[in-house]
Amino acid sequence: MDDELEAGWSLTESDPLVFTQLLQDIGIKGLQVDDVYSLDPGTLETLQPVHALIFLFKWVGDTPQNQALAQGSSDGLEGEEITNPDDYLGLYFANQVINNSCGTLAALNAVMNIAPQEGQTPDESISHGDELQNLRDFGVGMNAVDLGYLITNSDRIRQVHNSFSASSPFSISQHPSLQHSDKEDPYHFVAYVPVQGCLWELDGLRRGPIRHGAVDEQGEGWLGKAREVIEKRIATYGEGSLMFNLLCVRSAAIPRLQRLIADPTTPRDFIPTYQSQLAAEREKVRRGKLENGLRRNNLVPLMVELTKILGEQKGQEQGKSVLLEATEKARVVGRERRERRGE
Repeated sequence: MDDELEAGWSLTESDPLVFTQLLQDIGIKGLQVDDVYSLDPGTLETLQPVHALIFLFKWVGDTPQNQALAQGSSDGLEGEEITNPDDYLGLYFANQVINNSCGTLAALNAVMNIAPQEGQTPDESISHGDELQNLRDFGVGMNAVDLGYLITNSDRIRQVHNSFSASSPFSISQHPSLQHSDKEDPYHFVAYVPVQGCLWELDGLRRGPIRHGAVDEQGEGWLGKAREVIEKRIATYGEGSLMFNLLCVRSAAIPRLQRLIADPTTPRDFIPTYQSQLAAEREKVRRGKLENGLRRNNLVPLMVELTKILGEQKGQEQGKSVLLEATEKARVVGRERRERRGE
């Protein structure tokens, strides 16, 4: 990993609202990212059309795949790692060359393998935007490592990536009393995409993409194969483990729902369902704007200044500030509540 480049990248939160906004800010249109709470066919059907999956998992060194990666081998892999670029022509795959970039890299590896397409309405069309199209054109013929550096050196992508991590005015992590003897458990993102009739796993830490075999064109299609692969990977963890998260990259839902509701050929019995789904999607957009706005704005200095003002403002009691009076009142209310609960 390149230490100089790494210093300019922050951690990515595994939140679909973050990934959706990240893709939009880079210039990608017609796509959104959502949580996948279950891999059963019924749940996946409600999210269609799904173009890619992004899997976040906790790095546990004794799993077969992680042992294989640490040793630089393909032993223990469910699929076949393809290291010769000539053997995966038509598939876009970039390596992760710095830390903290795996979330954005997994998303871009996924999106670069989703072909631009015209939708039934302009808002349903999928396009990569100028930034990604320029990177794709410039990177023709490059190997996975060079493509990783190409993405990492994009000022636009780095700025968007870092915009979701507001800086803190405090620097307390270096205090000896706050140091942990063990490092935090690492997490990692990989993408799953269907390309040229095969399911591919795109792990930026591997030398090449992992081919998991042909996908069935009938029934569930590639998602059925992806479910088998992901469930096998989850099974390598302890029963009931919650050390992973699954996201999907799907076509934007709002334009499609608006078209279906306005379409006179849509069965009237379906309209209430579509209207309910549209309301839920609009609420998701509203919540995303709010939460991402909070992520991008550091409110700690504001709270510090408000606390100072309340601490300096005189209260009703002699010698007490408004802040002190409020603190004492809160303690009394808390004590009364605990007494009522019998604590």
